[in-house]
Amino acid sequence: MTWRQTTYWKDSFTVFNHALKIAPVNFIAENNLGEAYLQIGRPDIAYGYFLRTTEETPRFGLGHYNLGVVLIGQKRRDEARKEFQLAIQHAMEISDASAAFHNLGIIMLEDNQSADAINMFSEALQLSPDKQSSYLGKGIAEFRLNNFRAAEADFVAGACKYASPKLFSAMKLTGAIFSA
Repeated sequence: MTWRQTTYWKDSFTVFNHALKIAPVNFIAENNLGEAYLQIGRPDIAYGYFLRTTEETPRFGLGHYNLGVVLIGQKRRDEARKEFQLAIQHAMEISDASAAFHNLGIIMLEDNQSADAINMFSEALQLSPDKQSSYLGKGIAEFRLNNFRAAEADFVAGACKYASPKLFSAMKLTGAIFSA
């Protein structure tokens, strides 16, 4: 019996679409379908699922986070900010709140609000101290404010977390600090 079912439930789309047929108001299935569409590069379809998720369960932080991610891709920054703020307010997991703070930091960095970006990256790092990308984002914001020593410390802290392509980017920026 189980072997036959695995051929029927072949992917996330089959499972969660079936769940929605049984229980049409199902924020978990809506969110999971949205995530499945994001994974195959279809944020246009994922958007509707995340929107329904947040409408059905306004206090589900992950749904707001996912909707914010799609809105960023659609260049709807102000709406994305609101969704990330709601994601923080209703986060069920520390990692979800940290990711939302980080994404708010990126938006603020892109909007040349470096001081606010530093605050958001700092919040992300308080929740997830090993988040390399938040150190790097914070370092960029510090660098833009000519806080070169603080930027250097953030770049070095981020570079020490994990050896990755981001390490080389941080090292290049740190080199720019030493030559400044």
